[in-house]
Amino acid sequence: MNGTSEKFIDLHTHSTCSDGSMTPSELVRHAAGAGLAAFALTDHDTIRGVGEAAAEAKRLGIEFVPGIELSARFKNTMHILGFYIDRTPQKLAEVTTALRDSRVERNLKMIENLRAEGFDLTPDDVLAEASGGSASRAHIAAALFHKGYGKSIRDAFDRFVSDSSPAYVRRIVPSPAECIELIHSAGGAAFLAHPHQIRLDDEELDATVKTLRENGLDGMECIYTGFTDADINKYSALADKYGLKKSGGTDFHGTLKPDIEIGTGFGGTRVPYSLLDGIKEAARH
Repeated sequence: MNGTSEKFIDLHTHSTCSDGSMTPSELVRHAAGAGLAAFALTDHDTIRGVGEAAAEAKRLGIEFVPGIELSARFKNTMHILGFYIDRTPQKLAEVTTALRDSRVERNLKMIENLRAEGFDLTPDDVLAEASGGSASRAHIAAALFHKGYGKSIRDAFDRFVSDSSPAYVRRIVPSPAECIELIHSAGGAAFLAHPHQIRLDDEELDATVKTLRENGLDGMECIYTGFTDADINKYSALADKYGLKKSGGTDFHGTLKPDIEIGTGFGGTRVPYSLLDGIKEAARH
């Protein structure tokens, strides 16, 4: 999967429009400065930053992929990436607005839960971490860390706001099939993000990917921050089994995940430009 091409890309990044620390324009400049040939902005449940990023990418001459990362309703964490989406469809705008409102409501309930457990935390603390952007669980974790709870933002997230924490509140989100249909309705290609985070054994994951493929899934993220060669080969083989295209990215968030760098993740992630050809083909269908 490493290939021989010297051109590399990153198809999984976040800005202040969801839970990243850089504005869309700053993110574009950072990607260009890292020497990437192309990158995608895939904010959680929103496309608010796509226009700004596209304009800055055009100015700098870096290839830009308009994207999104939709939260899907599943027993464990599941996200569906959308690539080459059109920003104009009314249905997409309606769903992402509802998802944003759901996220705000969830944040407030989680803050209430944490305060009930004795944490010194307010909504304003969390909004300050978001710097005018859209607040998320990552910003709640950052606020907790900066108030002395946890050894790091990641530690605070895992202990206090993760899916298994007492304060966690589940959001109302679309089913995986609905996420795929929504991305297709916007002219995009739908890819399963970070399949390891679904936390299924190999047999269950195989069955899940098969069902997603039957529901129109176009591809799967096979290169990701922290993946070993064995991981890449495993997920690539699963993608091949069901005729899925492959994508890759670092899941860059800036200072909210300070050990992950754009384009390289922990230092070893490299996504070849050649993967983009398959994604473009999927998005045209």
